[in-house]
Amino acid sequence: MKVLIVEDSRTMGVVIKEILLSMGHDAIVCTDAETGLEAFQQDNFSLMILDWMLPGMDGLELCREIRSIPKGDWCFILMVTANAKPEDLNAALEAGADDYLAKPVKEPLLRTRLKIAEGMARNLIQRKRAESVLLLEEARLESLLKLSTMKDVMDKDLIGYALEECVRLTRSEVGYMHFFNEDQQSISLYTWSKEVLKNCSAEKTSHYPLQSAGIWADCARLRRPVVHNDYQNHPAKKGYPEGHFQVVRHMSVPVFDGDRIVAITGVGNKGKPYDDSDINQMRLFMNSMWTIYKNKRSEAEEKLNEARIEALYELGQMGGATLPAVAEFVLDRAVKLTGSHVGFLGFLNMRRDTFDIYGASKGFMKECDVREGMPYMPLDKAGYWAEAIRQKKPIYVNDYCADSPYKKGIPAGHIELNRFLSVPVLEEGEVVGLALVGNKEDDYNEFDVRQLSLLMDGMLSHILKKRADEELAKAKQVAEKASSAKSDFLAKMSHEIRTPINAIIGLSDILLDSELTIEQTEQLEMLQFSADSLLDVINDVLDISKIEAGKMEAHLSEFSLKETINKVISPLSIKAREKGTRVELNCPSNVPDFLVGDHVKLSQVMINLVGNAIKFSEDGLVTVGVETEKITDKEVWLRFSVTDTGIGIPEKALKHIFDSFNQADNSISRRFGGTGLGLAISHSLVNMMKGAIHVDSEEGKGSTFHFNACFGVSENKGQVHAIAKPAKEPEAYVNTANAKEVNILLAEDNLINQRVAQIILKKAGYRTTIANDGSEAVGLFNDDSFDLILMDIEMPKMNGYEATRTIRRKESSSDKRIPIIAMTAHALDGYKDQCIKEGMDDYISKPINPKELIRLVRKFAV
Repeated sequence: MKVLIVEDSRTMGVVIKEILLSMGHDAIVCTDAETGLEAFQQDNFSLMILDWMLPGMDGLELCREIRSIPKGDWCFILMVTANAKPEDLNAALEAGADDYLAKPVKEPLLRTRLKIAEGMARNLIQRKRAESVLLLEEARLESLLKLSTMKDVMDKDLIGYALEECVRLTRSEVGYMHFFNEDQQSISLYTWSKEVLKNCSAEKTSHYPLQSAGIWADCARLRRPVVHNDYQNHPAKKGYPEGHFQVVRHMSVPVFDGDRIVAITGVGNKGKPYDDSDINQMRLFMNSMWTIYKNKRSEAEEKLNEARIEALYELGQMGGATLPAVAEFVLDRAVKLTGSHVGFLGFLNMRRDTFDIYGASKGFMKECDVREGMPYMPLDKAGYWAEAIRQKKPIYVNDYCADSPYKKGIPAGHIELNRFLSVPVLEEGEVVGLALVGNKEDDYNEFDVRQLSLLMDGMLSHILKKRADEELAKAKQVAEKASSAKSDFLAKMSHEIRTPINAIIGLSDILLDSELTIEQTEQLEMLQFSADSLLDVINDVLDISKIEAGKMEAHLSEFSLKETINKVISPLSIKAREKGTRVELNCPSNVPDFLVGDHVKLSQVMINLVGNAIKFSEDGLVTVGVETEKITDKEVWLRFSVTDTGIGIPEKALKHIFDSFNQADNSISRRFGGTGLGLAISHSLVNMMKGAIHVDSEEGKGSTFHFNACFGVSENKGQVHAIAKPAKEPEAYVNTANAKEVNILLAEDNLINQRVAQIILKKAGYRTTIANDGSEAVGLFNDDSFDLILMDIEMPKMNGYEATRTIRRKESSSDKRIPIIAMTAHALDGYKDQCIKEGMDDYISKPINPKELIRLVRKFAV
């Protein structure tokens, strides 16, 4: 303990000093108040022995002076005087003395009183220290409270305030804070205290490799607080640049985020040595500051994330925008999201091996005077900013002025860069472009990388989508043209093929109705079978074409389920019996009979499935099953199955069995024939009925095809009918009572088809007149009276549509309207509707079915 003795009696002063020295204390003696005050100001004393009566300034005055000094409260003052009156004691205590000792005093009593004073001085110091710590704690908490309310200030202002508080709390003169990149072992200057900025003229370097930093960075190397109370004489000191302020004492503390050092903060030039209390105050304050700063950054990053998502949403709405407009929008958002000042966006032109600058931010265009070389930059001349292209990863540089092997210099007039971040735009792992932002006030970090990368990904997705939409539109246009061309081709080919088939089938029917030898009959039947097979192929191709073109439509009507199934099974059963195969139907009585749906498409599916089952079964059994899956007030779901005992389907072929032009294998195709379209058509038709179809099969043991379909509930839903046999079709060539009274005009340019139709109509008892083209048909209509016109569509001079329109115009002035039936080789969907639209009454496709032709004639020739 240091003791100051102020006593004008040298003898008394020496006695007191000897006693204190024997007690282990350090003591000095002053014989007047002025000398004593000077000594107290120059050093720190814990105990003061003060005589009242002194030359010049007395002890009471000196006591008051001591107490007026800040450190005067830390000293215990024992007043010694010959005056022992109570009023003197009060005067001493009022002046600031802690205790009172009356003279004369003998040595034993003096020793005792000095020991008491020593203990009380120690207690005073401990109490003052406790009070000081408490005051510092209160000051730190008050500062943290204020810090926590600074949510709307800039990050630099927040940290600047925290640094100034550290300087104040540690009674220092200066302070600084650097961010620390632990991965790259580098330090970047963030801010200095005001006093440094005011008094330090040295050039400030913003970034340091840790290995180049001086002893002020020891806290990062050692990962703990470091104190240098004799900075100038430290052996590891590297010196500082000219104009730097003099450092007397220094303390630096690492700031942790978990186990990771994120910053280092330091203070310097405290009036007395730094101690553990300073370390603790600064460590607690800066770690708390970092938590506040981190939370503030998290909130800011969340807002930036929301802003990025909003930007991507806005980008998604720019469907009709041009690429330059998209680039301008993206650059504006990129600069804002990263807190940058400038930015540009470009794409790689690999054909020219250049980087094409597509857009630049307003700040860039305003401040950069370089125009030479823009907007194209050869890649081999591109500098540091293009490393993101070469390395295929984001690059950010927070000390652009530092030396780097990648730098190639900046041309005159170019915008000055201090920091930049460049992000490559990748498509399937290859660089297609680059986005760059620069001159952020703070250092770029991984969050900025993520923000810019996600924004660029969104931009790329938008551009790719736009490109895909354009390509899709072009492809759709090409496909529509191709589909139209295909439809026209199929219509033309159908017409051209059906015309000769009409003659073959018609003449075969006519000849088979005449007297023939057995050999001639067999040959004609083979001819007719071949023609029918060719017609089946044409019909399948047309059906699949309609399905692929989306022109196959459902035609809903009320129908009898069991009658429909019977019409399918009855003729197929005859064919099955010829092969020794039985066909059985299992349709329980509780299955609803009257339904609403497309019974034609249901029949087509059943014909395909039952026909295939018979075709692939020899001397076997084909079972057709129907059961109810679900019934509601408005819908009926039925499940159909067709099971055979035939050859089965190989497992490897099952997954392709419903593909177009697909059969189980080539050997089956050669043995059984067919186009391989039936199951593909059935699959599509079942889908149109809201159902699904699948197959279970085992090679050599047969197959079962299942499908379900949805139908509407008929008003007759309560009735269940037994299977009824179909009514017998009238013979085509049976003469009717009034047939000879009917006069028919046949407009047909093909001579063979003329002859076929004439023979069919003549055998039925009808009179016909031939018109070789549409123009001739219109002329004959004027010259004679007909009961019915059979009108071919494609004819020379005037086609069937034009002829019909002309006839209808001529009829408009009279009450007469002659029935006109279209008779054409066109068989695609839509032709019948077109015929009706043009003024015709019905439609029959070639090759002509004699029974269907006679049915239509009887219907309209009344």
